[in-house]
Amino acid sequence: MSLAKLILAVVDPAMHVTPGARRAIELARRSGARVHLFMPTFNPRIDATAELVDPEVEQLARQQFIDIRLRWLAQWTADLVSQGLRATCEVTWARKEYEAVIGKVLEIGVDLVVKDLRRDSVLHRWSAIRSSDWRLTRLCPVPVMLVQADAPLLPSRIAAAVNPTHPEAHPAGLDDRVVKTALPIAMTCGASLELLHVFPYRREDEGMAAKMDELIGELREEDRLAFNRFADRNSVPQEQRMLLGGDPVTETLRHTETAGIGLLVIGSRYRSGLDRFILGSNAEALVSQATCDLLVVRPEDFGRELTRHRALEALERHEAARTAV
Repeated sequence: MSLAKLILAVVDPAMHVTPGARRAIELARRSGARVHLFMPTFNPRIDATAELVDPEVEQLARQQFIDIRLRWLAQWTADLVSQGLRATCEVTWARKEYEAVIGKVLEIGVDLVVKDLRRDSVLHRWSAIRSSDWRLTRLCPVPVMLVQADAPLLPSRIAAAVNPTHPEAHPAGLDDRVVKTALPIAMTCGASLELLHVFPYRREDEGMAAKMDELIGELREEDRLAFNRFADRNSVPQEQRMLLGGDPVTETLRHTETAGIGLLVIGSRYRSGLDRFILGSNAEALVSQATCDLLVVRPEDFGRELTRHRALEALERHEAARTAV
């Protein structure tokens, strides 16, 4: 089972070699995948003067800004190629980083995106992640690995969080995709892999009547059996199964901390409204609060649904413009 054929590393436009870029390169080195170093960049000062100067002057300033970064990135890429890696690079002007990344994913057939997880405060790892990263995890049709600022080169322990007992919460096949995505990454990293599931049993239920406690006990047993059937189907050994009880987000976060999990792989269903796609509530909370690296996996049909949704938006804009004429 191969990791990926093409990895997209999102490179820092400030021209720093970051943990996310190092991670993508090392995954490519170990797996034999091709890595594309992709730097979306933007200078608001140049953009702000576009209406005040000659268009040729503005275009020259923009190109010089890009060229400085391209020279740096091309040298880095050449060094990687000299080491035997199949590496390419690109710098593009992009007001919205996430749109540039998703566009490149669709254009060249990327299998995995790796980028640094950026927060609003560099001093606090629990501060809110930046809106561009939110949008990328919401809209990218391929798995996105978000790497913390203090992450090691590769994780040594990986957990794949699944919810096989609640099909209404996870689309068909999503949990299987989580496992099939996590397994080759663990093999490539030489990391241990565990299958994690939290039975949604909350502490306040403990004081309920005996009949209610009995019902919860039956549900817990059904949950355990379903989890083990899923693990058996995916050939996960007994010693690599972790079944917990409690609030799914709280217990998952607690376990990643106490067990020293370096990478948490999660599946996220989608809900679409008139103007956006969003993560499932548990996935959104985990992305926001986890202190380990994350790998967000989408349902198999997400790319098709995203394309259909965007096509509908374009049609609506066209009709609105035609009606306004």
